[in-house]
Amino acid sequence: MMSDTISQAINEQIHAELSASYSYLAMSAYCDRTNFSGAAKWLRVQSQEEYTHAMKLLDFMLARHAKVVLADIARPKTDYASLLDVFETSFAQEQSVSSQISSLYELAFKEKAY
Repeated sequence: MMSDTISQAINEQIHAELSASYSYLAMSAYCDRTNFSGAAKWLRVQSQEEYTHAMKLLDFMLARHAKVVLADIARPKTDYASLLDVFETSFAQEQSVSSQISSLYELAFKEKAY
């Protein structure tokens, strides 16, 4: 059985991963539209990676018969000032999601939810 604290935290991480996936997909579309096809392809891969992270967390919850609660995903930004703006936004997003996953690990350790 999973504690409510851990369950809520994992649900929040699932949301963060799916939001990041959606954001990377929007960045990819922007890059494709502005003829930065290499960046578009790379960002599409990043979107798929974030989606995979979310699915691993979701599967973890399901394997433990925990309740999965999916939240609304906000519309991502679709216009950027430049390719540099895309990658600065991407970097900030990656730092945020990485920080969230680190906090989740710390919480799991504290709650002894191995």
